[in-house]
Amino acid sequence: MKKHNPRKNKYIISACVGTLALLLVGFSACDFQPAQELGRVVGGGLAQGRILAKEFLESGASGGAGAEFNSRKSGDLTLPFLSKEDIKQMLDETDANKLPSDPTDWYDELPQYTAPYRAGKIKDKWLNIAVERLTALRRISGLHPVALDPTATKKAQAGAALMVITQNFGHGSQPVPEGINAEAEFYKLGKEGTNTGNVYPQYPLIQSVDGYNLDPGNPGVGHRLWQLSPNLKAIGIGSAIKKKDASGKEIGYGGNVEVVIGTKDPNEGPDNANAIPSIGEWDFVSWPSPGYFPLEGNLFGNPSFWHVQFNGGKYTVGAGKIIVTRVDTGEQWVEEHDGGNTLVFNKSNTWRAELGTYTYEVTGVRKNNIPERFVFTTEFFDRHSL
Repeated sequence: MKKHNPRKNKYIISACVGTLALLLVGFSACDFQPAQELGRVVGGGLAQGRILAKEFLESGASGGAGAEFNSRKSGDLTLPFLSKEDIKQMLDETDANKLPSDPTDWYDELPQYTAPYRAGKIKDKWLNIAVERLTALRRISGLHPVALDPTATKKAQAGAALMVITQNFGHGSQPVPEGINAEAEFYKLGKEGTNTGNVYPQYPLIQSVDGYNLDPGNPGVGHRLWQLSPNLKAIGIGSAIKKKDASGKEIGYGGNVEVVIGTKDPNEGPDNANAIPSIGEWDFVSWPSPGYFPLEGNLFGNPSFWHVQFNGGKYTVGAGKIIVTRVDTGEQWVEEHDGGNTLVFNKSNTWRAELGTYTYEVTGVRKNNIPERFVFTTEFFDRHSL
């Protein structure tokens, strides 16, 4: 994966993981290849005709005659669609303004950036809000909650502090800081943390979770795929505030690390969180998802990438097209795709989401080896106007 310099673009997030990355969907975030257990890429394409948005809405395609407007579901098929009010409540309760405005108040113990180094410790209360934020984003996509893993959190916090000390935001690439050696526990924990998850050269907790999901500037949406994996069961998260010079002025970049923990079997719950339900039957996961979706820059800005990840146990997808249609005007945007489990729309950055209803259609889809029209509807809304 191309190495990015945060000084050129402080909003770039890096999610390349090393060979020790724990299993989520079986792909490396360095190249964003689809998971083997989620299906294989199929060559060739189906000659499917485009269905007009109006025809789709009137016919109830994808669910038979009389199907509901939002008949397809992202994620667990047993979960009900969320109302606008449901989504607003989840996002309001996990908004960044729930945390103290002074980030030094987040900590039980502040990081120390001179030898002897100290990772710092964020209060569990604020870490839990960050995990609840990710759970809210996952629920919008029809996915089960995640737990906060204490061991992974120690690695993430050490990794965030190590990135700030070295001002190196790669994966496991941090040099040994002056005054310690490579066997120091802080250094080993920090390198493992940066090598097994998402990293971000900014420190805010909630904004980092949103940022990984938004995945700006990354058509592979690999950071988002980690967070919205059906196989994700727990995370560790850590943030380290910026250094200060002798006068107390902040310098350089802060850091955030999100260590991801998964399993090959999405029905296997995390050991330390028995209350976390397993995912039921699922067809696909999408962001934005069918039904109501909150349109706001920190979650799905302009431009941003619309992706669908298919369940390879049911679907194979050959080359075809992605067709997005605005329902009220009939305006369409069409992009070719090469097939595969995960498809991304808006790589050309020519589409801009606006409030209103859109259909998202993929051609070249087979379900259980039978050609199928794959199309769903999404209504973008403004939660702040409710």
